[in-house]
Amino acid sequence: MTDASPLYNSRLIKNYLEYLEKMHPDISLDHLLAASGIGRAEVEDPGHWLTQDQINQFHAAMNQAVNAPEIARDAGRFTQVSRTSGMLKRYALGFMTPMMAYRAVAKIAAEWTRATDIATRPLSAKSIALTVTTKAGVQEQPFQCANRSGMFEALAQVFTGQLARVEHPTCMHRGGESCEYHISWQWLPSSHWKRWLRFGSMGAFLCLTVTMGVLSPHHWLIQLVGWAGVLGFGWTIAVALENQELKRSITHRAEIADQDLHEIKHRYSSAFLIQEIGQAASALHPPEIFIQTVMSILEKRLEYKGGMLWVAMEGQPDRLKGDGYGLKSAQLESFREILLGRPGAVLWGIFEAVYRQGAVVVADQPEEIARQFPDSVERLSQLGIRSLVAVPLKNEAQTFGILLMFNDMGRGRTAFSDINLISGLASQIALGLAGVRTYRRLQAREATYRMLVENQTDLVVKVDTEGCFLFVSPSYCRAFGKTEEELLGQVFMPLVHEDDRASTAKAMEALYHPPYTAFLEQRARTKDGWRWLSWADTALLNAAGQVTEIIGVGRDITERKQAEEALKESRDLFDSFMRHLPALAFIKDRKGRYIYTNQTYCAMFGEPDGHRLGKTDMELWDEEGAQELMANDRLALKQNRILNAVEKTQYEGETQYWQVSKFPLYKDGEAHYLGGVAFDISDRMKTEEAKQELEFQLLQTQKMEAIGTLAGGIAHDFNNILSAIIGFTEMSLLDATPESGLTGNLQKVLQAGGRARDLVKQILTFSRQSQMDPKPVEPRLIIKEALKLLRASLPTTVKMDVMIEPAGMVMADPTQIHQLVMNLCTNARDAMENIDGTLTVILEPVVMGAEEAARYPRLTPGPYCKLTVCDTGQGIPTHVLEKIFDPFFTTKGEGRGTGMGLSVVHGIVERIGGAIKVDSTPGKGTCFIIFLPAIADRPADVLPLSLKMPGGTERILFVDDEPFQTDLGRQMLGRLGYHVSAFTSSLEALAKFQAEPDAYDLMITDMTMPEMTGDVLASRVMTLRPDLPVILCTGYSERITEEAAAALGIRGFVMKPVVIRELALLLREILDSP
Repeated sequence: MTDASPLYNSRLIKNYLEYLEKMHPDISLDHLLAASGIGRAEVEDPGHWLTQDQINQFHAAMNQAVNAPEIARDAGRFTQVSRTSGMLKRYALGFMTPMMAYRAVAKIAAEWTRATDIATRPLSAKSIALTVTTKAGVQEQPFQCANRSGMFEALAQVFTGQLARVEHPTCMHRGGESCEYHISWQWLPSSHWKRWLRFGSMGAFLCLTVTMGVLSPHHWLIQLVGWAGVLGFGWTIAVALENQELKRSITHRAEIADQDLHEIKHRYSSAFLIQEIGQAASALHPPEIFIQTVMSILEKRLEYKGGMLWVAMEGQPDRLKGDGYGLKSAQLESFREILLGRPGAVLWGIFEAVYRQGAVVVADQPEEIARQFPDSVERLSQLGIRSLVAVPLKNEAQTFGILLMFNDMGRGRTAFSDINLISGLASQIALGLAGVRTYRRLQAREATYRMLVENQTDLVVKVDTEGCFLFVSPSYCRAFGKTEEELLGQVFMPLVHEDDRASTAKAMEALYHPPYTAFLEQRARTKDGWRWLSWADTALLNAAGQVTEIIGVGRDITERKQAEEALKESRDLFDSFMRHLPALAFIKDRKGRYIYTNQTYCAMFGEPDGHRLGKTDMELWDEEGAQELMANDRLALKQNRILNAVEKTQYEGETQYWQVSKFPLYKDGEAHYLGGVAFDISDRMKTEEAKQELEFQLLQTQKMEAIGTLAGGIAHDFNNILSAIIGFTEMSLLDATPESGLTGNLQKVLQAGGRARDLVKQILTFSRQSQMDPKPVEPRLIIKEALKLLRASLPTTVKMDVMIEPAGMVMADPTQIHQLVMNLCTNARDAMENIDGTLTVILEPVVMGAEEAARYPRLTPGPYCKLTVCDTGQGIPTHVLEKIFDPFFTTKGEGRGTGMGLSVVHGIVERIGGAIKVDSTPGKGTCFIIFLPAIADRPADVLPLSLKMPGGTERILFVDDEPFQTDLGRQMLGRLGYHVSAFTSSLEALAKFQAEPDAYDLMITDMTMPEMTGDVLASRVMTLRPDLPVILCTGYSERITEEAAAALGIRGFVMKPVVIRELALLLREILDSP
């Protein structure tokens, strides 16, 4: 049990209320009950039970209203005189003595509590011990123990007129496991008299016995008569008292019997009332007759002066019509029709509470009516209604109306059982109204169904489990050309085509299993010949769940079957065409989802049939390819035309090309779908790409050859000019004193000439016409020098971040490393023109593993110098990124760029054996990353500038077709002490040599000369004199290289412009060699 279980009879609370009404009349009992959450009707119903929580709340509210610590015990004592004392006297007075009553307390207690068990133990003739133990889960409070003590005191008062004495040695609220009460009481009056009479009789007997021999017989007889008179009088009084006690007991028993008889009559009347209401409901009378019948039953069976029954009109829930009894006809007329939703109308508040809110309204006094419904009190008073009970007529979730019962005089408090009875009657009435309405709706529906069946074109039949017709619709009779009489009782199967009978029987087997339905198609012999019929059959089951009948609804589908056959032939032809079409065929909806694909998809991609259905291109192709396909889809639908295009996708790492035709497909005049056919042209496209690549490479080769030829011609002439500039400047420096200002100017001219010489070398490097002079160099020093030169050319808006670490040596021409850095940084500077930016240059050593090296075809695992040049410019678009290393390709304006810078960089990196990659993000910037293979060698020592140039006295034959070159050579070599014979004609020089072959110790000749080139001249001379050393000079020549010259026996090879120091060293190296 819990505190929410019904444990205590409502008469306990009613006893409290009677006590408070008598002892504390100023207390509002209704407010006290409301604060306790207990309804007045619950208290008035002797069959109602309350929970522990309700008892606790009532006692707390009572203590707050009345400051009386002993009120619980006083209320217990009050049970002897209260109207509710019947619960005590009902059993107590059935016993002759208090002992018998107290011993029966356990049985009596069950009438008012289910929370405890009571055990009794006699202590003496007028005392007894009662042990009270609470049941599991019950949490009694101390005030309940005090109330129980008061009731035990009052029980003896029923017999003796005095309260019993109750001692309470053990209490569960003081730590005991139970409560023990020791109860003692006074003797009953008749018992007192009998007790003393017994003592008197014994005394008289002893007195007479003792005096028998002492007194005279006369006196002894007088004594005997006296004792007899006294004892007889006493016994007369004792018997009279005992008769009174017995009479009182019998009287109370009669009262209790009357109460029980009244209760039995009330229950019988209630049961008979419910039975009559049920009979009236089952009769299915129209609502008006049903209401009249119900009201006559209520008038006869209920103890109320009058009543009213209102029923909502079907389809008009705010309009109620009713009837009643107990009022005059004129008064009833004003209530026969009620319109709800109008504040201020008659009894508006009651109707709103009961009909709208579903509340049960109980008002036992006019004051309660005035408090609950002030708008209705005046009207009810005019009608003489002083108390009422109103309940809604509800069945399931629907409210049908209101039942109101009333009295003109107060009949006491309405019991909860009375409310339950009226509510039960209302439910029975509502059920009857629902049945009437349902019956009438069924009648209307049956008429509608019959009209539909008799007039519809579909065929309707009902057959038994043997297939015999129980019902056939007029449409079925017309279709088969038979009358209803001809068909009823006949089996339907003979009307079915022989080839379809087996499938029909098999399909109908489903009718005998849930969901007891079957759908089938068959051919039947109608008046128009064999026709296709489609049937939907449903089985009807009895209460035992067995199939008893079958209802079938059929339709002629012959035309549909013919159309399906034609469609199937068309579909087969279409499928055959699509299956053998050597192309992808598809249909998509407007959201791009595939709704059809032919079987070529399965063969080409090895996927199951229907794999693409419901999916979009984004789920099937690579993102770039899917975007292209979807863009073409939208274009075809938007322009509402056939779109021919070449589309590209990726499949298993390979690029596929498709020649696609896409076109809108129409439905209801609108383009709802997109159809398309795609032919695989990957092989053709790859062949064309290879052809274009070869053509491009050939064009590039021809372009490079043209550039090389152009560069060689320019270099030859430019080197001749530079030779004069550098040579005469060097000689002028030899003549100038260090202190003069001329020396500084000449040195600047010499520096400019050196840069011009380097520029010619770069042009030849790009055209692969120059000879590299690779040697171990440290890139760190060259890069720092290049950045010093570059820093002055940067605008103030560009910041430079430099992180140069020792990165080892590389085998390269220092000039080309310098040019590589300059070209990359110049490009970075131009990319940040007119914006604030940062140029970042990083040099660092790295060790490349096998996995990383595999990304670059030319690299192998090992140490590298990693050079990174980054800018924060606008970046390079993807379509431009593929062309940046092409010669002459530039995005700069006319006159601002040659397109050679990155081409030269790419050529230098490849010749060194390195690799270059580009990372660029449009809008963020570009990074060039270069890997150069590192070596362990140290760079060659550089000859100190202060070292004097070596000279000699040998005889030198100097040949060059340019007069200023011969003049320069004569002066340069003359200053070194040599004897020089200079010629501008190779033929003249050869003739001179032939005339005097031993007159010369060494010959210096230009390569490119008219009449006879330098290599031919050298061959002729060495033919005459094989031991003669020859040095060949050239600004540029396609015919001769250093290796080719050495193969001819030429001892030295010098590139123009010639530097005095280099030439001086070379002369001594050759002349001094054995």
